[in-house]
Amino acid sequence: MANALVSEVLKQLMSFLQELKEEAELVAGAREEVEKLSVTFKKIHAVIDDAEKQQIKNESVKHWKGELKDVAYDIDDVLDEWCTRILKSRVLTLARKSKFIVGGGCNIGDLKNLNLHQRKLEIKRLERVLNKDEAKEAELKNDEYLRDLLLSFEWNDSSEMSEIERIEGVLEGLEPHGNLNELKIESYIGSKFPRWMMSGIVLSNLCILGVNQCNCVQLPFLESLKKLIIWRMPKVKRIGSEFLGIDSSDGVERLFPKLEILRFVMMDNLEEWDLSMKDVMPQLKHLYVLECPKLKRIPALGNLEFLETLEITGISSFECIRRELLGISNRKDGGETTPTVVFPKLKKLGLSYMDQWEEWEMMTRNEITIMPCLLELSLDKCYMLKSVPECTMPFSTITELRISEFPLLMWTQSCLPPLLETLYLFNDAGDLLKEIPASCTLKTLSIYFSTHVSLPRGLSQLESLQRLTILKCTKLEHLPQELQHLTSLQ
Repeated sequence: MANALVSEVLKQLMSFLQELKEEAELVAGAREEVEKLSVTFKKIHAVIDDAEKQQIKNESVKHWKGELKDVAYDIDDVLDEWCTRILKSRVLTLARKSKFIVGGGCNIGDLKNLNLHQRKLEIKRLERVLNKDEAKEAELKNDEYLRDLLLSFEWNDSSEMSEIERIEGVLEGLEPHGNLNELKIESYIGSKFPRWMMSGIVLSNLCILGVNQCNCVQLPFLESLKKLIIWRMPKVKRIGSEFLGIDSSDGVERLFPKLEILRFVMMDNLEEWDLSMKDVMPQLKHLYVLECPKLKRIPALGNLEFLETLEITGISSFECIRRELLGISNRKDGGETTPTVVFPKLKKLGLSYMDQWEEWEMMTRNEITIMPCLLELSLDKCYMLKSVPECTMPFSTITELRISEFPLLMWTQSCLPPLLETLYLFNDAGDLLKEIPASCTLKTLSIYFSTHVSLPRGLSQLESLQRLTILKCTKLEHLPQELQHLTSLQ
């Protein structure tokens, strides 16, 4: 009796130890302690197995096993107490960290009993939920306090239709309350988003949507969205009206009238972007197109009236930026159709990791003003580009300029922008590392990782220079004497 009870208790303890391993990841150092405890119980199991073999011949062993009866009952009591403490710990962890991991003794249905009134909740390892009905047990649609929700699966490359449909059902069953403001979905292998997302009714208050590594090819139309982040959607090859859920079949386009921030990140198979941004996202302020190596064309962005930040990086197939980017197009009569001001409110422009970019075509009529409010310009790793069109450098406004790994750069202007205060030069910055044009406003000059043996000529002309930083210029032989004449240098 004692032997059977002890063995059973030990088996249960071992099972709980396995569950604790994942739970212990939330507590620093706890996982190692659980591993040690697991090894100890394995040794106890071995001792008992050996005792069973010896009790027939050894009376002392038989007597010892008899005494284990009371110990076994004590262990059973400890086990009950342990279970209670584990459950309490899980509840407290969720309350403090707003994180719920499915599995390890935690079922998705446990969420409905917690009543934590959380404003933020992360639910991970959702692939462990069996189906739509089990997902519904969380009763997220009844949680009126929830504002920020992360739904995360463990990614797998399964192409089995049954598995894809199962995962789609799980997400369908996790419909949240209509008060939700922010939703993030990670590692979702479903081919379509659930009806509660696509209807546009349930999420009428949603302001932020983040989608990371999903197999869908169409986004939901959400009129209230202010921020949209798309990260790794490998099946998307084209950004058009269908991808953004815009329906013009009834003659009226459905827009994103409130969207201010848009990010496309690591869209490895994206090739085309064919969309009238002005009509679809009239309030867009910040646009980031990051790591889309196959993208060959970007739509007209210059006529976005409120755009303040534009960052484009990692488009390795890009060979030429043409004036269509500004929203300038030729009419059949030989003229142009364009606003008199393009990028009217753009303040920050960053272009980087454009490996094949050779040409920046911006020839326009004199009466067209380009980027009249630009304050910061950053050009990084533009190995093939030779020059920056003068019309894109609004010399009356720019205050900060960053040039990095731009080896073919030919600076054709006789001076720096008249309001420039900060200049950063990284690695090979072309002509600017040979000679710095005159400036009466430059206050900060930073030179990093230069391979030149001397500093640029013309430093004595920087009469307002207050801060000079030279870092990791390993081949630099000496500092020029002309620095002595810079009386403002600190």
